[in-house]
Amino acid sequence: LDGADCLARADPMMHQLATTQFIWLRAQSLLERAQCRNFRVNLAKSDADVLESLNLSKQFHLPVLSMRVLGISAGMKRQQGKYEETWRLGVEGLKVYWQGTYPVERLDQFYAVMFQDAEESHYPYLAESLLRHNIALRIAPKSEISKNLLREGMLRLELANLLNARHAGDEAKSEMQTASAILQSVARSYPENFRVASSLKPAENDLQQQEAERALITLKAMGGLVKRTQNRELALNYYRLVGRVNFHLQHLDEAAASFESAIEIADAGLEGLKNDADRLSWKQATEESYRGAVRVLLAQKKDREALDRWEQYKGRISQQKPLNGEIPAPNTISGTRKAVLQFPQSSALRLIYANFADGVQI
Repeated sequence: LDGADCLARADPMMHQLATTQFIWLRAQSLLERAQCRNFRVNLAKSDADVLESLNLSKQFHLPVLSMRVLGISAGMKRQQGKYEETWRLGVEGLKVYWQGTYPVERLDQFYAVMFQDAEESHYPYLAESLLRHNIALRIAPKSEISKNLLREGMLRLELANLLNARHAGDEAKSEMQTASAILQSVARSYPENFRVASSLKPAENDLQQQEAERALITLKAMGGLVKRTQNRELALNYYRLVGRVNFHLQHLDEAAASFESAIEIADAGLEGLKNDADRLSWKQATEESYRGAVRVLLAQKKDREALDRWEQYKGRISQQKPLNGEIPAPNTISGTRKAVLQFPQSSALRLIYANFADGVQI
């Protein structure tokens, strides 16, 4: 889905359906619009659409659709960094699944979002267990899940990364080879957004394995596709990873430019959020970009500028007032940026520090 195009189609459809009795189609369209709005970081309206879709599916006894709404809602909450809420929805979905009769795709959906939630919440063994269940459902000889090679390849790549993290080298290598073969076989068969998303994990894995040059080649090949995407989260993750790779290679100017691109997207998204909880979630999802920019400035020996930037970042969300509207288009983002903190002149000593994964800068 592309957020703007998707909304342009969804809004007129919802207007037409509002007075009809096509309940399933109304509920399904609400769910689709919720995802469009989530891509545009219009979280309050996205949540409202999800709730209305869920209420309709329950009121008119559409249990399979209710399960789908729960699963997609959990996935959107994970994207927003709301991990406890993601887990709650996942557990609720599994409970309902095992108490009824539903397509196995719904079980696959909950396992998929829950293993990502566990991984991002730093429970790697739980993530691995859920991921193995997810893969087993898909490759079972009589699996009822529609074959999706891209999805299978990405799941095996995730498993390889988890195995590498716990130093299970032989199995990790085997899973990586299988994943690479699958992904290469389908690379040109899927829409651009999926192709970009499927490239990020291999590139990140290469970076973790000290193969930064190879990671950079992979990411550069996706640059044109990213410029065309309307999926802000995807673009943010791409530029953030490019920044990390360039910083690892000590290409400091390129790293700075990439982190700045990610920050522009993050700042624009922040201006569309409606409440403190959403702003905190956006901060959790984007703070690595700010940290990366500060690390680059420090490496360039621009200590004063780096620490000023760090103070600006720390105050960015707390000072932001909710605004109506959505993320501006890419060519207007730079124009929306402005200084976010003005510190008064003072002779008092002020201690500024920045904490990173490998140390503290004072």
